[in-house]
Amino acid sequence: DVGLMYGVSCFRQMKSADLPAGALSSLPHVRSTVQKAVVALFSDPFFGYVRSKVDAVTCAYFEQKDFEHTDVLQFLHSTLNRFSFRQLDESQLFADLSPRRIVHTFRHDALALFKLLLIEPKMLVFSQSCSLASTT
Repeated sequence: DVGLMYGVSCFRQMKSADLPAGALSSLPHVRSTVQKAVVALFSDPFFGYVRSKVDAVTCAYFEQKDFEHTDVLQFLHSTLNRFSFRQLDESQLFADLSPRRIVHTFRHDALALFKLLLIEPKMLVFSQSCSLASTT
């Protein structure tokens, strides 16, 4: 039984013309832009820490301009699999979470949301911006 899972996704896109000549030869259809996403699924809700790692790897993956070489993705996978979130200090655990941003965004509803979180720890949060939903 896996239980509750959390996920982080980072994506980038670049123009096909910016890639080396043979980089798209294995793809059946070539469009004017190439878009890829790097997704991490994990069992502990530490979005800020994982997102910072996934974002850095996504940037490195695109900077190499060769999507056949997945060494950086394999490194991220092995790093996250052998890492224990209990090793993180408090600043790393709550990376990208700002109490000031929560109060500014929700104003007088921030206290009601905090009370709701204490009463019912499993909540579904919806937002037009996934970044805003995961960092607020």
